[in-house]
Order: sequence, then structure tokens, then C-alpha cells
Amino acid sequence: MKVVIIKSLNNNFKSIIYSLKNIGINPILTDNKIKIKNSNKLIISNFLSIKKSLLFIIKNKLDKIIYNFKKPVLAISNGLYILCYYINNIKGLNIFKNTKVKNIYNINKKKKNNIGWNKIYHNNDEKLFKGINNNIYQYFIDYYYIPIGAYCISHTNYIISYCSSLKKKNFYGLQFYPEFSGYFGRKILKNFIYLI
Repeated sequence: MKVVIIKSLNNNFKSIIYSLKNIGINPILTDNKIKIKNSNKLIISNFLSIKKSLLFIIKNKLDKIIYNFKKPVLAISNGLYILCYYINNIKGLNIFKNTKVKNIYNINKKKKNNIGWNKIYHNNDEKLFKGINNNIYQYFIDYYYIPIGAYCISHTNYIISYCSSLKKKNFYGLQFYPEFSGYFGRKILKNFIYLI
């Protein structure tokens, strides 16, 4: 199985690579269009800068490959945000149609981010969560949130209830970091690789 992580800028991919190796996958880290097109699964992991990452993806014409990719895609944190419609005054790729990413600071001036362990409440019918109890803890490092909407398959409660994972056809997005979330995080990655 060929699992590709899109390489962008100077981001550190060690944690996601280690977690995938831990479940028996040796991922390919690349921005090569042919390797991305020929992969069985695609991961768009955390990027250091949403704006710079979007510019990188568009400049290298990876956006067209992402749009047309028919096999499973997993987008994590900022990787998810760039697939949304609007992020902090920046237009995203709009794969999750009309989904706006909002700033946590705008709902509570004292809490600018969600960093730490929080419970997620998921849709038990989703293969992504197979074998995982509802209300499990996952690790978040978020300055943004996505309101609950049409694509939401799990939510978390932090200041308000908001979407913590999304799904649209073959696209899955996580606001939390499965690679930092211990056993259940690895289980989510395993489900994505082997069940979806």
C-alpha cells in the first residue's frame, strides 16, 4: 500500500511518520505529482502556516491533484483548514463546501486556543471510529474551530460545541492530532489506512 504525505515547506513530519510506521506503514513524504497521483491513500498533515502552505500547493499545482483525487484523503489540523472554504480571511480549496474556519479568540478573549486533551463524541457508524468508544480523549493544538455543519462526524466541547472531524465522500478531516493521541489516535490512523 502506497501512503503519501504531502511535503510542504519546512514542516516537521516526524510524528505522523513515526505513528504510521508504528501501524505497519512506511509512508512516502513527497510533493512529486506522479507519486501523489499513484498513491493509495493521501495525508495532508499539519502545516506551519496556512497562507504559505496554500500558496505552495497552488504554485505547485497540487490543488488540482487534491481536487481530482478519488482515493481516501486524511487532512489533519491546518491540513484540514486549507480544504475548507474560508480560513481567517484566506480562501481555501473549498472541498468542504462553504465550511468556514473561525478563530477561538473571537468567542472568548481569555482563551485564544484549545491546547490539550479534549473528548470527542463521534458517529458510531463511521469506519474511521470503528472499535473506538464514544467520548474518547484526543490531543488538540488549535487556534481555530469549525462550527458543526453538514460534514461533521464528530464534535468536541471547548467553550462551545464544535466539529472535531469532517467527512465528504473520500475526504476526511481531523482538527485533533491522532499522532499525539496515544492508542486511540493510532487506532484512528489504522482505521483510515486499513478500513477506508
